[in-house]
Amino acid sequence: MPVGTPFEPGKSGTAAGRTPGVPNLATRIRRIMEGDEPLPKVISETIERSVGDKSKKPIDAVIIVALLQTLQADKQWADWLSQNGYGKPVETLKHKATGESNCARWHAQGRAGEGEVKHG
Repeated sequence: MPVGTPFEPGKSGTAAGRTPGVPNLATRIRRIMEGDEPLPKVISETIERSVGDKSKKPIDAVIIVALLQTLQADKQWADWLSQNGYGKPVETLKHKATGESNCARWHAQGRAGEGEVKHG
């Protein structure tokens, strides 16, 4: 076994894998954020005090915090809101294709559109 690796190649730390029926972390987070899982009382009370509304879901509290932080010129929260609200920006690259590359064939077929290829 290579030095510095805890497991043999091709084997996980739990031979039997995750117990059937136990959701993965992403699923658990989504359930909590969307209000499908009950929160501990202290957390739900904190959200209610902060947001001022019992009907708000945890994700609403996160969005409100993001908005407040963005208003205070916090670029990381502004980027988070933008990317999660509207998606990551698509980068347009302008280039000149040379030779008989796949890119050149796409341009020749008119599939890439006026010398621009969108990546992202």
